[in-house]
Amino acid sequence: TLFGFDGHLRDLNQTVARALVGRTWVVDQAMYALSPLRDMVDDDWVARGFTRGSTNDGLIVWSLFDGIGAGPLALENLDVRIAKLFTSEIEANACAHVRTRYAAKMSATQSTQGDAAVTEFYELGSIVGEKWSTAGVERLIEDHGRPHIILAGPPCNQISSLNRGPASREAGRCGLEGTQSRLAYRAFEVLKQAQGHFDVLESDRWADP
Repeated sequence: TLFGFDGHLRDLNQTVARALVGRTWVVDQAMYALSPLRDMVDDDWVARGFTRGSTNDGLIVWSLFDGIGAGPLALENLDVRIAKLFTSEIEANACAHVRTRYAAKMSATQSTQGDAAVTEFYELGSIVGEKWSTAGVERLIEDHGRPHIILAGPPCNQISSLNRGPASREAGRCGLEGTQSRLAYRAFEVLKQAQGHFDVLESDRWADP
């Protein structure tokens, strides 16, 4: 499970599987960044503005640009319970991978621990879609509560030093004004609106000149 793969990609051809590697984090690195959550207790969350008992059933997690779900997988590997998981992703194979994993996980958990232990999983589509709009985020918080943690890994190809394409090209290294990389701005807006107190933002060499 180095990059979030846990057996469900075995039926995909190698070209698709390789492409999905670009939509993930290294799970061990994510676990290191998220490890403080493992020791947090109810008083810690109350001190961060959450109501007492808000984590009794687990955390509310938003995973923006979820890819193949390495961030939530890291939380699970740390034994951090996720009560509700809301994802933003548009790549069909990545969505299918995560959907399959949670369908299998739900079935296994129900059979051993009952419905109360199941992670509620919601696919909300594109970060620029209606469900992640300002009004959509307000509805999400109103219906399900403020997220305890927001994970975000915006597209980094257009800002990475590994991209040697000229800025004039659509897929070239054109910085945060690129059609893909500018999606980071929408992620920042969601973070600000949700007022998350424990956010992790990942991408490749954001400070690279």
